[in-house]
Amino acid sequence: MHCPVCCRNFDFVIVFGFIFFFFYIVASNITVVKEVEAIMDPAAFTVVRFVVSAIPFLLFALQA
Repeated sequence: MHCPVCCRNFDFVIVFGFIFFFFYIVASNITVVKEVEAIMDPAAFTVVRFVVSAIPFLLFALQA
């Protein structure tokens, strides 16, 4: 089946938007990490980051 040109352009826009969003999140995350580690202990901040990121995973794991 042949995909029309407008469909291919739309796919490009979606992929480009995803890549842009990914790099925006990574860049903003680096800024936040540097600012917070200047305020508090880096080890404690790492523990807090991993615990917070594990909470949604645990909710899905408990449902399975």
